[in-house]
Amino acid sequence: MIQMYYKTPFEEKIERLFSSKGIINPSELSIEYLSNVFNIQIVYISSTPERAIWDNRMSVIFLDSTKSLPEMREIFFHELAHPILHVGNQLNMCSDFRNYQENQAKIFQLYAAIPFYMIKKLNFPSEDRLIIEQLSDTFIVTHQLAKKRWQQIKQRIYSALYLRNTTTTPISQPRRRSKETQRALDKLYRQTGVRS
Repeated sequence: MIQMYYKTPFEEKIERLFSSKGIINPSELSIEYLSNVFNIQIVYISSTPERAIWDNRMSVIFLDSTKSLPEMREIFFHELAHPILHVGNQLNMCSDFRNYQENQAKIFQLYAAIPFYMIKKLNFPSEDRLIIEQLSDTFIVTHQLAKKRWQQIKQRIYSALYLRNTTTTPISQPRRRSKETQRALDKLYRQTGVRS
């Protein structure tokens, strides 16, 4: 069933970026390794506000050293999105654009902390709670983040199955589509990988 999962263009972009840097195993998702690969300085300070500061010359991510490793990694992946994807100082931008960047960082966090191209190599147990535990242990993230990613994956699989099952027509009733409809369906197929 895992083969029914479809990646979004944003997820594919992150996968291409990580693959181009030789990041292919969960062990290569460590804070130290990724900060070295992306040339980002990490500063651990007790009870500090977690944030990223970046410009064209350098990037720094501040992490609270009192948090557990899974918690720090979760925050790291959120903050990593900013120097990789964003430009500008969030303190000087309108709230809508800042919210857009924060939402994009939340999505990046899921895709980067628990990449599907690594997930699909795993042998999954049969129960959701065991799968979530396996994801949490393998990718060293909180149980909550692992659960959120697993729910996202299941939702995409169920959506693909639903589309596949509801878009079939009996052979006796061939489909007749306009060229415009066919172009839209082809575009949807390129985005989702689900043929209708």
